[in-house]
Amino acid sequence: MNRRFAMFYIGLSGVEPDWADDLKATLLKYPDHFVIPQIGLSMTSDGNPNLHYEHRVATGEFDEQIDNLIEGFRRLAYPAYLRIGYEFNGVVWNGYQPDTYQGAFIRITEKLREAGVEVATVWCGAMDGERNFFDYYPGDAYVDWFGLDLFSAEHFSDPWAYAFLDSAHAHQKPVMIGETTPRYVGVRDGEPDWDAWFIPFFDYMHRRPEIKQFGYINWNWPFWSSQLGINWFDWGDARLQTNAEVLNRYTAAINDSIYLHATSEHTFRQRLGYDDTTPPPPITNLQRSPDSTRVTLTWDPVKDPSGLGRYIIYKNGDVVNYSLTPSFSETAIDVGEAIYTVTAIDRAGNESTPSNGITVSVLQQERIENGGFENELEGWHLDFFDNLIRARLTSEDSAPLDGTASGIVSVQRTSGTDWHIQLRQFMNLTMGHTYQVSLRAQASAAVTVPLMFQKNSEPFTIYHRQDLNLTTAPQTFTFSLTSSVSDAIAFSFFLGAMGRESVWLDNVSVVELDPSIVATESLPPSSDFKLSVYPNPATAASSIVYELAQPAMLRLEAFDVLGRRIQVLHDGWQSAGHHEIQTAFSGLAKGLYILRLHSSAGHQTTLPLTLLD
Repeated sequence: MNRRFAMFYIGLSGVEPDWADDLKATLLKYPDHFVIPQIGLSMTSDGNPNLHYEHRVATGEFDEQIDNLIEGFRRLAYPAYLRIGYEFNGVVWNGYQPDTYQGAFIRITEKLREAGVEVATVWCGAMDGERNFFDYYPGDAYVDWFGLDLFSAEHFSDPWAYAFLDSAHAHQKPVMIGETTPRYVGVRDGEPDWDAWFIPFFDYMHRRPEIKQFGYINWNWPFWSSQLGINWFDWGDARLQTNAEVLNRYTAAINDSIYLHATSEHTFRQRLGYDDTTPPPPITNLQRSPDSTRVTLTWDPVKDPSGLGRYIIYKNGDVVNYSLTPSFSETAIDVGEAIYTVTAIDRAGNESTPSNGITVSVLQQERIENGGFENELEGWHLDFFDNLIRARLTSEDSAPLDGTASGIVSVQRTSGTDWHIQLRQFMNLTMGHTYQVSLRAQASAAVTVPLMFQKNSEPFTIYHRQDLNLTTAPQTFTFSLTSSVSDAIAFSFFLGAMGRESVWLDNVSVVELDPSIVATESLPPSSDFKLSVYPNPATAASSIVYELAQPAMLRLEAFDVLGRRIQVLHDGWQSAGHHEIQTAFSGLAKGLYILRLHSSAGHQTTLPLTLLD
């Protein structure tokens, strides 16, 4: 019996191709355990049976959403269980009708199988629903697993619960307890709770070999009822960790040898009947594609008699992603040096030896998403820490800062405490790395706005504070800092003490640099010449300005963020004094670059810049 899987819920009507990205991030936290996600797919507005739409799914109106669902599984690149229209017989809360539910289940299953994704379909009913289970049955050809949700202690002795298992046995289908929790009991009272609910629960599972999986909901039901406005207040606190006696007994119960604790994928897949012990061939021809904004890897595909499960991408020895195709692209690039390798794992759970490694040196990286507000408010969070304050964040296309989109925070009511209103994004600081900050801003009146680099959890340490003295005229602010810590932080504008005013923001940029990488690609620094760009952040019309203390043979080059030379701007003799190169950036794409100026005498200087357009 497998007891290690993650539970996840989505509604088909609003599903996007990236729906599984957060789930994948969770799975990647457990690279040493084969944690299989169990996904509940809804075709209704739960609690409002009038808003069910499985009949429209059955007729093809939601085929685009099904395609998005499948694309999410491809991006997940991991086996999964899918409870299609879970609790199908819960007519009073989901409204599903037997014939249309069957049609929807069949349509989704056919498209999943046509796509070739490794997804097991689960036909999951509820003991609290109607008892006409088989009016909803799509047929053996479409159902991989039977599923049943049981909550109250009396469910485990209900004849219908045993009849459901008898039906699964007759149809030769394994059974998943999709959801279970000690409803109306909880764990707070220890032994009485154990006797009242957990003993019948384990007895039910141990009596019937048809049950192969269960999903225990480890939740504080009263707390989340108050948070979500749902009437689960009398369900009890089911969190095992809140009562040592229950936790110890539960741990002892699942240490029985009948439970498979997901220690390895190979062990699990052997239970499915795979006897292949030969790993796939090693990955060959691993290459990095030329791309200055991301790390993109490609390699030759592999084949395996058991079928290819997925490719596993390692970064400095740690699992960072999975892929179903022989390619991988990473946009959230770490600044510094990293070695990427790739393996293949087959559907018997055998993993190949690692490929040869590719070393990627990233000189700098932008850490602000949508700093120009060109994508409206994407990436930004306006957070309040007092119930009485009022403020709103908007974007407009004809802002006075640069003639294009800008972000505007307008405060209607404030507490007078600066941190009570925060406009922020979240990022990580790396110790020893330098962060170059630039932005354009103005306000409806002269105000001071603190800009913070602050730890994003208790004790909320402020690692850097920069006061921005705003006026009614647009200004450009630039500064840099070198981090003394590695930590998750919030990059925050504190707006709670400026009164009932408005602030315009644009071209917000935080460029992270690893000085050690720049140094390995450069000569020792010197004060014999100076290098600057005006204005910076740069545009195609910006000029490169440099000054020489004495004549020299000079070479001025531009590099992308992966350290590749993309342009030589000057190479030859240069007299002493002031020099300027105009329109140096025409033809270059928007992004991050490093300028390097060095001489035959061994002098050098580097300058990071952000090219806006």
